[in-house]
Amino acid sequence: MASYEASIIPLNDPIPVAAQRLGISRSSIYREIAIGRLASIKAGKRRLIPRAAQAAWVEALTLATAA
Repeated sequence: MASYEASIIPLNDPIPVAAQRLGISRSSIYREIAIGRLASIKAGKRRLIPRAAQAAWVEALTLATAA
């Protein structure tokens, strides 16, 4: 059973994990959410950042800097 659980990849990350993955601060994550550039979801009291939203955020930054 442990090998199955180890292979599960989460679809959403809590704020500190998303910040670490994106290489930005927690406050930058909250700022990006507030201005609408980074999507988030609420699960109870937790705020989570979908990995797809993280990828879209990076893609948008890449396109913006390439233009």
